[in-house]
Amino acid sequence: MTQPCVSLATGTLRPDQRVNYTRGMVLDVADFLTEQQHRLQLPALHERALHGYGTVWGLAVTADRPADAAGEVQLSVSTGAGVDKSGKEFVVTCTQCARVGAWLAAQEQARPGTIATQRQADGSVTIFVVARYASCEDELVPLPSSPCAGSGESSAPSRIRDAWDIDLTFMRPAMARWDTDRRLARLLAAVDIVVGLDPAASSEAAVIAAVEALPDKVADGPDALDPVLPAGGYQLPAETAAGALDRILTAWVTKVRPQLADDLSLPADTVPPDHSILLATLHATPAAQFDPAHPEVTDFTPPDDSGRPYLVHTGLLQELRDLRQSSGVVVKPQEFVTLDAWLDDKDLLHLIAWFHTDGKVALPEVITVTPEGGQPAGFTTKAVGAARHVWTLTPPDGFKTTGGQLLAAAFPGDTVNVTVGGSTSTLADLQANGLQLVNADPPGTVTGYAVVARRAPAAQVPVAPEPQASVHFTTVDALPQDPVGGLIEVWFHPQPDDDAEKVTILEPAVRFADQPSGQDVPISDVRQSPVDPNVWIFTLKGPEHEFPLHLRFEVDAKKTILDAGGTKLRLAEWIKQQQLLFVGWRPESVSIVDYVRVHGFGVQ
Repeated sequence: MTQPCVSLATGTLRPDQRVNYTRGMVLDVADFLTEQQHRLQLPALHERALHGYGTVWGLAVTADRPADAAGEVQLSVSTGAGVDKSGKEFVVTCTQCARVGAWLAAQEQARPGTIATQRQADGSVTIFVVARYASCEDELVPLPSSPCAGSGESSAPSRIRDAWDIDLTFMRPAMARWDTDRRLARLLAAVDIVVGLDPAASSEAAVIAAVEALPDKVADGPDALDPVLPAGGYQLPAETAAGALDRILTAWVTKVRPQLADDLSLPADTVPPDHSILLATLHATPAAQFDPAHPEVTDFTPPDDSGRPYLVHTGLLQELRDLRQSSGVVVKPQEFVTLDAWLDDKDLLHLIAWFHTDGKVALPEVITVTPEGGQPAGFTTKAVGAARHVWTLTPPDGFKTTGGQLLAAAFPGDTVNVTVGGSTSTLADLQANGLQLVNADPPGTVTGYAVVARRAPAAQVPVAPEPQASVHFTTVDALPQDPVGGLIEVWFHPQPDDDAEKVTILEPAVRFADQPSGQDVPISDVRQSPVDPNVWIFTLKGPEHEFPLHLRFEVDAKKTILDAGGTKLRLAEWIKQQQLLFVGWRPESVSIVDYVRVHGFGVQ
C-alpha cells in the first residue's frame, strides 16, 4: 500500500520566493525548482488555512476474510481523493489492500512484544487506517558522464509523480484542528438567538470565554465534543446578534486558530512529519499465542468511520443555505398552554388549562395562580380524560375574582412532567434540550394567562387568550350566534405590517382535529366572508359532536395559496420570502397550528 516517495523540497529553497525573470538571465536547476515550489506551496497553504483537511470523496474502508486465508483479515480502501494535514491533495486511483495479520507480524518482528503491549482487556488491538500525500521520482533519463561514472551518476529521474501513502498504525493521528472545528460548531449551535432579550442577559462574554477555552480540550481528541452549557444555556439578543457573532468569530480567528497545530504559516514541507488523516478505526483480536511466522486474527469488527475528517464541496454547502428555513437568527416559540377562565351565574370561577404537547402532561397537585393586583393562591389540579391534555384548576375556598380580571398560572419546570413514547421528562429538561416555549423563564417555569369572562347559560363566547408573541397568523373563533356550535370563523393575518400592500388568502388548506383524541373533525362547507377576503367560515360536519370541543386547527403552508400584489404564491414560499415568524409555526410539517374551544349551545 505504501509507495517509496521523496519530498519535492531540497531544504535550500524558499517557498515564499519566485524567479524574477530578466532578459539575458542564465537559469539553472535551482531557478526552475524555486518557480515550481512556489506554485506548489500556494495551493497547499490555501487548502490548509481556508478549507482544512480530510476525505473529499471515496476512500471507503472495508474488511473481510480472504478466500485463501481463513485466519486473515483483508482491509480494502476504495479509490477516492483527500487533503492531508499539510494541505496537499492526493488521489487514490486504484483500490488498495492490506492484510492485518501480516502487518501485525511485521510489527512484532520489528519490535518483539509489540502486540502484548497493544492488547486491551478483551484481547483486541486497535488499528487506525490513515492516508497522506506522497511524491515519487519516476522515468530515469541518461546524463552526460565520464566513462568511469557509476550508474547513479549516469541517470536521473526526469519526473516527480504525485502519489499517496496509505498506512496502518497503532496511534490515532492527532487532528486538533478538525476536533476543535467540530467543538466550535456545536458550541455555536447551542446559542439561542432570542427576540426582545434584555441586553443585560446576553451571554456574549460567556460564549467568547468558551471559544477561547477550546484549545484546552485538544488533548480530549474526538471525545466530549458537545459543550457543557451553563444553567439557562447561552442566549444572544436577536437585535444585536450579528455584531456579537462578529466579535465571537474574531476571538476564534485571532486567539484560537493560532494555537492549533499545525502552524498555518509554515510551508507544507516543514509541518510536523505526521500529516496523515484518519480513514477508519479497526478492532482486531490476534490469536492468544500470536506467531509472526503464521499470523492469525481470530476476530475483528467492521471498520468504524467515526471521527474521520471530511471536506464538503461548496456546491453542497450552497444548497444547505436554507436548511433551517431562515437566517438562523430567530427563535420560533411554541405555545405550551392555553387558559380559559369564566364565572358562572353563581359567581363560581372555572379555570381550564389546555396543553399543546405531543405527550401526556402530569401536573403537581397544586398550581399557583395569581390574580391581577391580588395575592397568589394554590389551585388544585385534576386531569380531564385519559389523554391528560386538558386539566381543571380549582380555586381554594374564599378565592374571589371579577369579570375582566387577568389570571396568571405558573407551571414549574421542575414539577411538570411530559411523557412521550414511554419516556418522561420534566418541562425544564425539555427546554434545556432545545424546546422554545412562549412565556418561559430561564429556570423553565412557563406562565399561562387568562382573562376572566362572565358567561350566561345561553350560547357562550370563548375568551381568546392574551397574544403570546408579536406575530399571529390566525385568529380562530367559534361563532356565538350558531345554535349548534359547528361554525368556525378564521381570520388570517398573512401580512403583519398594516401599511404594506394587501396580501389575501385565496385557497386555504386547513384541517380540524379533536385535540384529546387526535381524530380529524370533517368540514362540510367553506366560504369566504364578503366583508374581508381574509376572513373564512368553516362549517364542521355534525351535529353529533359532544361539546365542549377542544380543536386543533392546522394550516398546511405547502398547499395554502395567497395573492401578494397580484402574484400567486404558496404560503410556505411567502413565509420564507418575508422571513416571517408566526406563533404556532411547525417547521417539521410546514404548517401553522392554532387552537379553539367550541362551547356549543348552552354549554359553559
